[in-house]
Amino acid sequence: MAGAPVPSPGVSGSFPMTDREWDKLTNLVLERCVVPVIGPELLTWQEDGKEQSLYSACGRKLAEQAGVPFPSERHHHALYDVANLLSLKLNSGDLAFDIDDVMRRNPWPVPDVLRKLAEISSFSLYVTTTIDHLFEKALQDARGQG
Repeated sequence: MAGAPVPSPGVSGSFPMTDREWDKLTNLVLERCVVPVIGPELLTWQEDGKEQSLYSACGRKLAEQAGVPFPSERHHHALYDVANLLSLKLNSGDLAFDIDDVMRRNPWPVPDVLRKLAEISSFSLYVTTTIDHLFEKALQDARGQG
């Protein structure tokens, strides 16, 4: 399979990799040439046999806390919809406080994928595009309070 052309993306948008491509990636990780980028798509967990999204769960909590309706359609980024609705009636400082309060006050589960990523000692730098504190918790659990 080595040298085989890279197939087109699957349903998830990811490309299946050959064994040779995995070997090359592993070497780059060991040489510390890879910086993982963490996005909200990693912030999911299984609950009662269903996949849960942090941003959907936070959106629901934020809507309950603020007394506004939760978007009727379920999707992974409902937090953005609720925040947009609240931005019409709250100043940006209050909205940021309320979102951070929902993120910190609730015992959100740390997804296994974040725990596994934090355990890879060859990564010394991470980039995150998320607003939660779950990866920080995963790093502290895996590496201590350093």
